[in-house]
Parts: sequence; structure tokens; C-alpha cells
Amino acid sequence: MNHEVKKLLELKNRQLFSLSEQQALEVLKMPIESLCIWVREQIEMNPLLELDPEPDVFFSLEKKDDETPQEIDFEKSSFEVLHTLDETFHKSLFPSSSFERKKTLEDLPSSETLFEYLMAQARQTLDTQQELQMAETIIGNLDERGFLTTPLYELFEDESASKAVLKKIQTFDPPGIGAETLKASFLLQLEAQGEKKTVAYQMIDYHFDDLVHHRYKKIMSHLSLNQEQLKKIIEKLSLLKPNPTSKWYKIASCPIVPDLYLRFDNETWYIEINEELLPSFRFSTFYHDLLAKTEKGYLKKQLKAGKWVQEVISRRGETLTHIAHFLLKHQEPFLQGLTKELIPISLKDLSKELSLHISTITRAVGGKYLFCPAGLFPLRYFFTYAVSTKGGDKVSQRTLKNSLQKIIDEEDKTAPLSDDALSKQLQREGFCCARRTITKYRKQLRLPSAHQRRSVLSR
Repeated sequence: MNHEVKKLLELKNRQLFSLSEQQALEVLKMPIESLCIWVREQIEMNPLLELDPEPDVFFSLEKKDDETPQEIDFEKSSFEVLHTLDETFHKSLFPSSSFERKKTLEDLPSSETLFEYLMAQARQTLDTQQELQMAETIIGNLDERGFLTTPLYELFEDESASKAVLKKIQTFDPPGIGAETLKASFLLQLEAQGEKKTVAYQMIDYHFDDLVHHRYKKIMSHLSLNQEQLKKIIEKLSLLKPNPTSKWYKIASCPIVPDLYLRFDNETWYIEINEELLPSFRFSTFYHDLLAKTEKGYLKKQLKAGKWVQEVISRRGETLTHIAHFLLKHQEPFLQGLTKELIPISLKDLSKELSLHISTITRAVGGKYLFCPAGLFPLRYFFTYAVSTKGGDKVSQRTLKNSLQKIIDEEDKTAPLSDDALSKQLQREGFCCARRTITKYRKQLRLPSAHQRRSVLSR
């Protein structure tokens, strides 16, 4: 065979393998609702596949040799003229906890996935293979809003280099992609519109909390605006997208459906992957008979595609099962409801245990829920870094956050504690934590500041 032709075929095979693996990772990332949509589309696209009328059989095809925040109602502004515009803006900042992000195929602008769309831009923008690999990991870990909610230090050893790659990704289309917070996403969108030096940008950058909590008088005073100017800026800001990936994903109201069940019965744990909702399918007898009589490449291609669907779903289930075993090994008392304290474990620990790349792990964990005797939890809930105590012990960040929540719940509502006071209280309880750490955790818990908690009380 001609050397150049052979080289071209090898390159094509590597590209096809890479595409297949990328698609398998996308399937791994899907929660059960999205997976159901995807499986049904595969059945509709493949003439060899048909829905199985047997409801109790997941697959009739055997393999042969031939994966809440509570909305806080803050005091509304007295400026009635701004009320309608603000309602739209405010709702975008505080989505209800009953909303789940659900991929709908009809919303896609083309057959190209968000991952493929962003990676195409990465290949045109980045200079080295190392940067491209980092970009693939970052893009693969974006949630369905297009936000990077997994800290870079959990994904990379070289955090400095990964930050540089993330900054480049944040210049990609759609504007706002790759942000770590809603505020950052809005700033990226304004920057993409050439608005970086405008008052609108300053309002988001320096007065985001004021805007969220309707402190319009303060904003007008600090930015030297009158009421009409403020109205026009808020009207512009209301056009920003809280969900930059709206072309690819649709927010739909639906109850949470667990992907994984852990049941404890008669001193024994049982692991169950939720596959009951998946459409059962089988190969059509008509096409199967036709396939035996012909060598047509199209039918063989569809046969291979059908077996691939079965394979990636099976691999997804196996990965979730391994994660369940890992959690039982490290968090059994919590899962059984015997304690409210989590053992500090990280996604890196899981990655090493399963010998899987961290990007694969974050895809498997992201957006999925586990039901166990202790209740219903996001899989991501169980992975948290350690916090030191004054006694030298290590506890999970979740333990510290639970203590913070408890202190605020039990505080004197007429004199709410400042972040500095909260820090000192937690230090008296044995935690090593600075005020800025408490501020960060309080915001992650979506707990208002002392001033805002006092405002709610006096309303």
C-alpha cells in the first residue's frame, strides 16, 4: 500500500476513534433524563433499531462476537418604574431549585454538540498540544449553563497554565462561556459587546450585589446616575443571558430523578443504576435478515452504531457502579444516616482509585443524583476538600459549611453576625478559618450578609 495512503488511513482511524471516545464521554456526562432523550433519538435515526415492546427488558440485543438553593426574597426597590425590568433580571439571578437543566435535541442549532463547537474554536486558537488537552478537559467539565463549577486545582497540577487556557476559552463563542460565576459570565458578555469601559460594566463589576438586592439609590449615588439613566442600563443588562448555552440546552421544570440508588437491607448494601426510564430497543428482524443476505456497507454501519449505543450505556453504568462502591468504602456511615459528617475525599482521590482521568470522573459525577437511606444528594456533594481543626484533625469543607449554616440559623435575628464574627465563632468551635473563607462559604451556601439578613427581618 502506498505509504502516504496508509498514513492517511491511520490518521482517519485515529480521528474516528477520538470522535467515538468524545461521544462516549458525552453519554457518560448525561443525567438519566438527557440519556433517555439521546437513546430515543438513536433509535429513531437507526433503521436497524426498533422499540422493544417488552417493558421489563432493557436490551434484547446481546453482545456477540459478530451518568438548592432557596430563592431569597429581598426588599424591593421603591422605584416602581424599574420594577418590571428588574423582575426579569432578578429571576435570572435566582433560579428556583425546582428547575433542572435538560438537553433537548430540537434546540440544537445543528448536529454539532457544544463540546465539538468549542473544541473547533480551541483548535483554531491554541498553539500547543498541551494547551489543547487542557482545553478539552476544561470544556468537558462545563455544566449545561456553560459554567466551570469544578475548581481548576481539582483538574490540573499546573494551575497557572490552566488559568491561561481558561482565559482563552472565555473569549470563545457563545459569549459568557467558561465563567465560574454568573457575575463573571455577565462581565464576559459585556466585554464581548465592547462594553468593558461603560457604566453598565461598572455596575456589574462593582455593584452586582447591590443590583441583585435592589439597592438602586446606592448605585445611582456611586455611579452618578439619575433614574432614567439607571432604567436604560438595567434594560440593557436584562438582555444578558444567565444561561450562555441556551442554544444547546433548555431549562425545563421537572422533578429530580436519581441516577443511582443505594439500598441497605438485612445488613447488605445494594447498588442500583436507574435504567428503568430508558427506552428498550432491539434489532429489527426484517433488517437483521436483510443484513445476512447482503454486504451493503450502510447496514453494517448501522449495526455497528447500534452495538455502540449499547456499549456506551453499559460503560456509563459500570462507571457509576464503581463510584457507588467508592462512596460506600469512604462514606458508609453518612450514606446509612448514622452521621451527618462527611469524610474529606476529593475527585482526585476517586480518579486515582478508579484509574480514570479526572475529566472522566467529573463528567461521571456532574449533574447526577444519588438516593440512599440518608436522603437524596447530588453526587458532587460527597466530594469535598479537607479543612484543618485546631486539634490537627481534618474535616470536610461540608462539615464547616454545616456549622456555618447552623450558627446563622440560630443567631439573634435582631443582631445578625458579621462574617468576622462568624469566623471567630467557628474558631472557638475548633475550625481554622479566616473571615474571607467564611465570606466565600456563605456565598456558596447562598446565605445573605448580616446587613441583608437584618433587612429581611425588618421588612
